Amino acid sequence: MNDSSNGEFAVYDRVVHPAHGPGLITAVEQIDAAIAGFRRYYVIDIYEQNLTVRVPVRRADRLGLRSVMSSDRLGNVLQTLRSEPNSLPDDYKRRQATVRERIKVTRPVELAEVIRDLFWHGEKHHLTSVDTQLLRSSMDRLAWEMACAADSTPGDSLEQINLALGAPATNGTATQ
Repeated sequence: MNDSSNGEFAVYDRVVHPAHGPGLITAVEQIDAAIAGFRRYYVIDIYEQNLTVRVPVRRADRLGLRSVMSSDRLGNVLQTLRSEPNSLPDDYKRRQATVRERIKVTRPVELAEVIRDLFWHGEKHHLTSVDTQLLRSSMDRLAWEMACAADSTPGDSLEQINLALGAPATNGTATQ
């Protein structure tokens, strides 16, 4: 994030979009909105997807756009993954609703809690295909943010996640 006191981001800042995950601000555009006049937008290339999004500068904070976690937060994330899991509802509809609600928060430690809880639920009980998809997409999103924070690859970060969970090593699902 740049040094401005108003909390704005700068070009080349790494940010996390609440719906799409980590990305890079590649530009700040001024677009003529017919009724409201000119408005400034962050142009963000999302790492995990072949996607570019535009976020109004004035609404970025309210929409949940935030900086990528700092590298010193990685230890907290990995410790969270290693910690004792919380139980999830046995009813798949309630479990999935709970997980979806928790994923919306987008903070890395909270995302790590969701991953840990779903992973361990799967170790003791059956995960539905939707549960599995929620787990994989959450792991991919966290892997991308960890990679941004550590200047590594999503595959390396995914391996760290699996090791912290005590899961067998994989060749990764995070697209690089």
